[in-house]
Amino acid sequence: EELEAESEDRTGASPPFDVLPTELICRIFNYLELKERAIAERVCSRWHNILTSRDCPLADVVVVNLFEPNVWVDTIAKNRYTTVKGTFVNDFDGLRNVFRHISTAHTAKLWFYTEEFAKNCIDAIAEQLDVKCVDVYPYADVHVLPYLHQRLPYLSALNMRPHSNQFHASGLELPSFPDFTKLTTLILDNYGVEGDYEFPKTVTSLDFSKREQSHYQALLPKLAHLTDLEYFTLSHADMSRPEDFKTFVRVVSSTNLPKLSILNLRMCKICSLNLQGNEFEMNLKMIKFDLCYGDILAAMKDFINFNQKLSILAVNVLCNRSSLESVYSVCCELRRKRIGLHLSILQNYPDPKSFESPFQELRPPTSLFYVLTKFEASFVEDVVLFQTLLMSGTFKVLRECKFVECDALTSEVLQHLSESAPVLRKLGVLSCAKPKDADLLVFVSSMPARTTLHLQITWRRDRRIGSLAACYLSLVHEHREAIKGKKARFLSKTFSASEEGEEIIIWDRESGKTVQIRDYNDHQKYRTLGFIVGPPPVQSTEDMLEANDNA
Repeated sequence: EELEAESEDRTGASPPFDVLPTELICRIFNYLELKERAIAERVCSRWHNILTSRDCPLADVVVVNLFEPNVWVDTIAKNRYTTVKGTFVNDFDGLRNVFRHISTAHTAKLWFYTEEFAKNCIDAIAEQLDVKCVDVYPYADVHVLPYLHQRLPYLSALNMRPHSNQFHASGLELPSFPDFTKLTTLILDNYGVEGDYEFPKTVTSLDFSKREQSHYQALLPKLAHLTDLEYFTLSHADMSRPEDFKTFVRVVSSTNLPKLSILNLRMCKICSLNLQGNEFEMNLKMIKFDLCYGDILAAMKDFINFNQKLSILAVNVLCNRSSLESVYSVCCELRRKRIGLHLSILQNYPDPKSFESPFQELRPPTSLFYVLTKFEASFVEDVVLFQTLLMSGTFKVLRECKFVECDALTSEVLQHLSESAPVLRKLGVLSCAKPKDADLLVFVSSMPARTTLHLQITWRRDRRIGSLAACYLSLVHEHREAIKGKKARFLSKTFSASEEGEEIIIWDRESGKTVQIRDYNDHQKYRTLGFIVGPPPVQSTEDMLEANDNA
C-alpha cells in the first residue's frame, strides 16, 4: 500500500522545471545557443515567455550581420577566406522572432543591394533590437541615411562603406547627412562629402578615407564645425605640397579643434611643413604616422616641436633601412621630452633565398630603450633585424609587444625579452612558426625580476603542433622547479559553439605577481551572428558548379 501511494504521488507530481525559479531557469538557458533556444521555446508556454522576453536574452551578442540574399550568394559565399557566417531566415517576420531572443547588440551591419531591403532591416531593428551602432554596406548607389535617422535617431556610432568593386576606385557620393543628435563616432570609408551639409556637432571620433587622394579638401570646411572632436583619422591623402599640408594642420590646430588629442595619418603622402616660428599650436597627446610616405622624418620633427602636450609618437613603417633610420633619428628628442614611442614594423614582401640583411650594421640608439613603450611586428622574416633591434639592450619602459606571423621570432629573442623588459604587461605571439611552447616557461622563471604585477601572454598556434593543455602538463610534471612556491591552474573555456580557448594562470601569493597565458583574444568572448533574410536566389547551373567546387 505504501509503495502504491508513493507511486501515485510521483505520478501526480509536477515536472521539476515547473517549480524552478525563473532566475535559475535563465541561468540554465544561458548555456544554449540560438538554435537550441528556438527548439526549447516550443516546449511549453512558460519556456517560450522566458526565452523571448527581455529578461533572458542571448548573452554577449556584439554584432548582428543582416545580408540581402543576392549579396550573400554573389559575394560573401564565394569568398573562401571570409570568416563571416550566416543562417537563412525566411522573411522579416522570422527575423523579428529571432530578435526576441537577442534583445540587445552593440552593432547591426546591413549588407544590401536594394533600398527596400535596407529599410526592412532598419524597421526590424527599430522595433526589436537595441543597438548603439549601425554599419551601412551598400552594393549599389543607394542612400538610406534619411530613413535610418527617421527610425533610429539616437545612434551613437555610424560606419559607412560601399562594398561593390565598382566603387573601389571612385567611391560613392554622400548627398546629405541627417542630424543624429547623439552621434559620437563616425566612420566614412570611400564616401565623397562634396555636398552642402554639416556633420553632427556631437561627433568626437571621426575616421575618413577615400581612394581619390585630394578627397580631404572637401572635408576640411566640415571639420571646423566639429569643435568637440577628440580623435581623427585621415587616410589616403596627398599632402606632399607644403601649402596643402599647412592648410590641413591649420584646420586641425587647437584654434579650430581645441579638444583634438589623437591624430592618425594613414597611408598619406606628407612633407616638411617649413615652419616659420610658432605658426601652429596643437593639443595632441598622440600622433600616429601609419604607413605614410614622403618626408616622414621632417613631419615627425614638426609635430614633436609644436605639440607641447605630446606623450606618444606612434609610427608604423615598412621593413626597410631608411624607415628605421628615420625613427632612430628622433629617439634622442623623444627621450629629452619624455615622449613614448609606439613602433610597428610590417614586411610586405618575402625575403629572397640569397638575402643579405640591410640591418647588419644598423644599431639602435641607446635612447630607443628609454622611449619604446609598445612594439609590434607583422610578417617579418629578417632575423638580423630582430637581433639588432630587440637583443641590444634593456627596454626600460616597454609595456606591450606583439608578433604576427614573424619567422624572425626565435626562442633567443623571447628569452631576451623575458629578462630585459621588466615592465612588460602584454605579449602577443600569433601564428609564429619558430617559437615552441617551452619558450613560455622563461616568462614564468623571470617573474621575480619583473616589476609589473601582471603579465598577459596571448599565444596562438595551430593546436596540431601544440596546445596550452600539453604545455601545462609539461609545466607541472617536467618543469616543476619553474613554479616552485607558486600556484598554477589550467582552464578550458567555451565561449560559443564555434569559439573556445585554453588558459594557464600562474601566481605567486607572496609577491602578488601573476602570469596569464591564453590562446584566445577578447573578441572571441563575444558572439557575432549573421542572417540572410529571404529565400535563396535561384542559382544558374554554372553558379551551382562553382559553389560545389568551392565547398
